Amino acid sequence: MNRFSNDKQLNAFIGLCPTSHSSGDRDRRGSMTGRHNRYLRTLLIEAAWRAIAVDPAMTKSYGILKARVGPKRAIVKIAYKLLSRIRFVWLNKTEYVTGIVE
Repeated sequence: MNRFSNDKQLNAFIGLCPTSHSSGDRDRRGSMTGRHNRYLRTLLIEAAWRAIAVDPAMTKSYGILKARVGPKRAIVKIAYKLLSRIRFVWLNKTEYVTGIVE
């Protein structure tokens, strides 16, 4: 975890980030990048499905995202959120705490 200076670098390593097609003034985003760690990405997506079942804050975020971008893209965004939380827990040596919904 220490070799990644921020969440975006870790995200790129796991492969949850979109591909980018840039040409001149145009910059289009595609599906998830083909360069990834297959096992980590698969496990993280499965963990995201489990997280929305047990964490109320993740469930709420998933519901909002699902209405906006659809279920498949929403779970990838939840996986990214989960990855950020995992990194925080790892680096700060704390216990994972489920989010509170108000």
